[in-house]
Amino acid sequence: MSKTLLIRSFVVALAMSMACVAHAQVEMRPSADLAVATTMVNVRKGDGTNFPIVDVLHRGEQVEIVRCRGEFCLVRHEGPQGWVMHQYLQRLVVHPR
Repeated sequence: MSKTLLIRSFVVALAMSMACVAHAQVEMRPSADLAVATTMVNVRKGDGTNFPIVDVLHRGEQVEIVRCRGEFCLVRHEGPQGWVMHQYLQRLVVHPR
């Protein structure tokens, strides 16, 4: 095997392993921010009950928590992004394999 071919093979293998590591990190990062609705709950335009309702989460519906402020968390899901009272969300714990 020529030196050039050996170096190319090494570079390709290194690039592939780095891509796998980066993919695993991207896959695992959001998992800490995942939650499910524990009951039917309103999704609001702001972080309070005085804000209008923009959607409803159904029990068991999965969301991504963007951030929390006071009693409310900003969530991203299939419908419009909005704020949900944190007491109606149960965070999901993902165990590494």
